[in-house]
Amino acid sequence: MKNNNDVSKYAQMGMAALIPGMQYMLDQMQEQLNEFREALATAQGKKKLGRPLGSGKRASGWPADPDERRAEMLRRMQVAAGKAKPVTKKSTEYVGSPNHPRHPDHPEHAKWLAKMKRSQRKAWDALTPAQRKERLAKMVAGRPNLKAAA
Repeated sequence: MKNNNDVSKYAQMGMAALIPGMQYMLDQMQEQLNEFREALATAQGKKKLGRPLGSGKRASGWPADPDERRAEMLRRMQVAAGKAKPVTKKSTEYVGSPNHPRHPDHPEHAKWLAKMKRSQRKAWDALTPAQRKERLAKMVAGRPNLKAAA
């Protein structure tokens, strides 16, 4: 195809009319492909790994709610334009899915936190004194407000 100026308006309208149907067929074919892959994996006795493509779950970091997505897009545009500062999440002010135990409002949050503290303590205890000193120095260097305190 040459460019839009060389294509008549009728041809453009025809192409525009075909797009929704083509998208529908792509979705249907992807769904069928996922079913075939799952049936094949079951027949071969393989475990299902990950989620199938196009299963609808969001792993992109964008909220599922349209209003929240719109607000997040506006916030990111302001950050890109230099009108707002990027949001930095600290572990104490986690703003994410309340379905995960790391969220402060989750009923299993206290158990999850204790488990994380135990694992971090275990990792810290495995370090040599020189490694601990080096790690602390990197932590202080990475935080501007701690540089003055150190």
